[in-house]
Amino acid sequence: MRTVVRPRLRPQPPATPDCVERWLNLWDRDDIIAPRPWLERDVLPNAGGCLPVSDRVDSDGIWVHTATKYLAQASVAGPVVEAMRLAGEGTAA
Repeated sequence: MRTVVRPRLRPQPPATPDCVERWLNLWDRDDIIAPRPWLERDVLPNAGGCLPVSDRVDSDGIWVHTATKYLAQASVAGPVVEAMRLAGEGTAA
């Protein structure tokens, strides 16, 4: 990802979008597609100071890049459910 995707990102250097308040980068060591914890070094903070926060999860199986493999992990599903709950509260007003 660092050698193929990062050089093509615009603007350079890459920065967290201003609309992002929290960025979790959850990755599996067997997932060859998901960015590893280098995002913290490669992405600048936005105006609010938000940077990616990386954490490793461990899934079982050969092909771990599927959403179902990630969402089976509490450390992934929990923040997703919380974000959906907060988004629902925001639109209910």
